[in-house]
Amino acid sequence: MRLHNSTTPAFATIGICLGAGVCLLLVALLVSCGTPSPRPEVASVPVPALVRDLDSESVAPLAQAAYLEAGTLNIEVRRDGGTAYRTVSTDRLFFAKSQTRPVLPSDNAGAPAIVVMQDLPAENWTPQAGMDVPVFDVAHWQRILESVRASVTPTDRQFGSVVNVLDEQDLFHYYDEFGTLRTVPLVFKPDAVRVKETYRLDQVVTQSMPLVRQKLSEGGEPPAYALLSTGDESKGGYPFVFLDFGRQRAFFLRSKPAERPQAEALPMSTMIETAGHLTTSHVRIIVEQPVSALTRLLTLATRSTTSMLDPRGRLPIAQKPVPPIADRPGMDLAAWERTLDEMTGRPAPKGHVTTLLDGEEFFPRLIDSISGAKESLRLRTYIFDSDDYAFTIAELLKRRSSQIDIRVMVDGLGTISAAAAQPEYQPAGTAAGGPVLEYLTSDSNVEVRMLANPWLTGDHTKSIIIDDRVAFVGGMNIGREYRYEWHDLMFELSGPVVDLLRKDFDKTWVRQRPLGEFLALLKIVRPVNTATDDMYPVRVLTTSPKDAQILKAQIAAIRASQQRIYIQNAYFTNDAVLYELVMARRRGVDVRVILPLRSDFGLIDRANAIAANKMIANGIRIYIYPKMSHVKGAIYDGWACLGSANFDALSLQVNRELNIATSHPPFVEELLQRVFLPDMEQSVELTDPFPSQWHDFLTDLIADTL
Repeated sequence: MRLHNSTTPAFATIGICLGAGVCLLLVALLVSCGTPSPRPEVASVPVPALVRDLDSESVAPLAQAAYLEAGTLNIEVRRDGGTAYRTVSTDRLFFAKSQTRPVLPSDNAGAPAIVVMQDLPAENWTPQAGMDVPVFDVAHWQRILESVRASVTPTDRQFGSVVNVLDEQDLFHYYDEFGTLRTVPLVFKPDAVRVKETYRLDQVVTQSMPLVRQKLSEGGEPPAYALLSTGDESKGGYPFVFLDFGRQRAFFLRSKPAERPQAEALPMSTMIETAGHLTTSHVRIIVEQPVSALTRLLTLATRSTTSMLDPRGRLPIAQKPVPPIADRPGMDLAAWERTLDEMTGRPAPKGHVTTLLDGEEFFPRLIDSISGAKESLRLRTYIFDSDDYAFTIAELLKRRSSQIDIRVMVDGLGTISAAAAQPEYQPAGTAAGGPVLEYLTSDSNVEVRMLANPWLTGDHTKSIIIDDRVAFVGGMNIGREYRYEWHDLMFELSGPVVDLLRKDFDKTWVRQRPLGEFLALLKIVRPVNTATDDMYPVRVLTTSPKDAQILKAQIAAIRASQQRIYIQNAYFTNDAVLYELVMARRRGVDVRVILPLRSDFGLIDRANAIAANKMIANGIRIYIYPKMSHVKGAIYDGWACLGSANFDALSLQVNRELNIATSHPPFVEELLQRVFLPDMEQSVELTDPFPSQWHDFLTDLIADTL
């Protein structure tokens, strides 16, 4: 379970009661969350045995013989003087992280498959019935590994490359000052060596197949298949790799992993921590931010009352035919930007934006930036998770804190809730859980401030600022699913827009002190960035207790759009937005919405289905993305708005959020070509409504408060 900002219900209207909120939250957590085992101290992150240089092969399992029979690979294994037999199916064109996770088809050449080996009774070992498979020892594997490493490593010693190994770890390959090829976990790369390329394992497999086949032929006939012993003896490790050169596929054969412990009930310590945090949140907010505390309470009460009375979300579906898409030019972008200037009270600063698609692009770039930082790092996130990947980021921050100033702000409820959840997947041999913030500040100079959650609201902002010169904003928190599992977006910014983001961080930091709200008014943040010729207007939009800029701007954009509205969001529950989209489609605008097949919250899935049915009935095209998409973005004609805000009431009206927006044509076109159109292509267009359920009205009513 992972909590996004909409999973904490807003107890608005008359008589909001902290005690009731605490009780409801604790009951929800008790029912839905488990607790992981305690995390041991993290001293270092080892290189997986599969790809490291081994000092000894004496106890490693070794393949003695192998044969293929009807799509099944059978292996004779020697270990510690004994003989055993294993079997796997090689007809499975699947990439699966474990037996407990969904198995998804993959037709991509070179896509690696992880297959768990099963025991084969000795009487079923019948080599004469199948085709012999050449078997190679650990020495061959090590030579191949060395060649493959060299093929992806830049020869320039200033740079290295990142390889994602089976969605379990990112390894950094580089040449040291003596010209020796080195491989280390990415978070331990030398600070002076920068990341030049990032590779997925399927790219490496496809690229290296001809080289590997040539090396295994040893002057003879190139083999059609090969089985290599890797020397990996770790529990749940990968002692063998099977190569099918005809199909250009690599099968990583895994030992049967140890059974994961069942999730236990939420421990009393976590319940006490949650209750204590919520109690102190209300004390803190009165002392630190009394005006904001009152404003948030009034906003919650007003929003809940008006949402219940707002008829737009419950209007009957219009019976008249949906008009065709109109053929007309898009909105006047210059006039639109002037409208936004008036709406926000300031012109958009200049900047440059680079799109970072998924964790594959973002996290290597982030780690490279952190390791290369000269002065400071400011990190603000909703969730700093407690899984293995989050702890590796914490390890990097701790190490760098002896050299640069590091400040971290996290949302209290988001991070505590994430720490209490049992991770869906962990690599073999890793542990998760435990107090990540305690670990982050232990024996380090990292400063951490946990943000309060008055009235069960939160700070859903994600922003990271390096040396006051480079910033990252978007939808990703710090955790494994954001690196390896979910579809998401982050953006790298430079130029004067970074000064605005730095000001927002610094003032929020100051607010976390007694009378901080008033001290923030006195805080002066001087600009340090200047615009260059390649920069363009990049607007920062926020949701705060005082001003729902993100909602107002996007409602206005929907009304102004003439050609198209493309939206991708995992949490689509705001009736006002839904109503405006229907009205836009009925005036001839091409409206399309991409929703994930499943979100990270069951109630939202049903609310999304209800919204999708309303939109389909009014001619809006709905695309169901095949996995979890955490992307939060929209294109309105030629204007793009992206960031941390969901299309729900809390993101658009109550919680603190941060989006960026621009009408720079090359950026919008790149976003269209790299994100929206490919995601529609990968999705299934919904042509029939989801079946209705008896509790849909109640679900819709509850979702309106989220």
